[in-house]
Amino acid sequence: MSDDSARRSSLTRRTLLTAAAAGLAATAGPRTAPGIPAGSAASTLTPPPDFPAGIPLAQQTFRNWSLEIVVENVWTAAARTPEDVVALANWAHEHGYRLRARGKGHTWSPLVLPAGADTSRTVLVDTTSHLTAVSVRDGSPGSVTAQTGATLDTVLARLEEAGLGLATMPAPGDLTVGGVLAIGAHGTGL
Repeated sequence: MSDDSARRSSLTRRTLLTAAAAGLAATAGPRTAPGIPAGSAASTLTPPPDFPAGIPLAQQTFRNWSLEIVVENVWTAAARTPEDVVALANWAHEHGYRLRARGKGHTWSPLVLPAGADTSRTVLVDTTSHLTAVSVRDGSPGSVTAQTGATLDTVLARLEEAGLGLATMPAPGDLTVGGVLAIGAHGTGL
């Protein structure tokens, strides 16, 4: 075997890190349990009053990435459009509720919900079901626009398809654009 072919077949640092990240993602478990729709006989929570019509609402369990924070029975709305987010914000203000954006929960921080939180007047807003659009514009310079629920993996894939990329990334995996902005992108200055 030549030195060149040995180098090509050997385990690289990048291959090792990619495999390790994939292994961690596979063992972390689901971050969101299936929801129980508002109004279902199986729901154990009283639905929030005058909730905006047309925005799906479900009782769910919130779990962060490390599974250190698990909060049972939280109302979670699946905003479909930016206008839904505005309607939810206006409703929450009018009714004395707090909204918290829920992405992939890829954090150890209690930013979304601390363990043991009183969630009786809190509604999580799921950004990952519908608010995931990514558009790339070619040119010099090229640009990318992404909604808050889009994952960095998706953003990077779309950039790669256009022959573009980013010089730095905060972490591999399923971080959302909104989550990265909320935590300062792990200090990368991105």
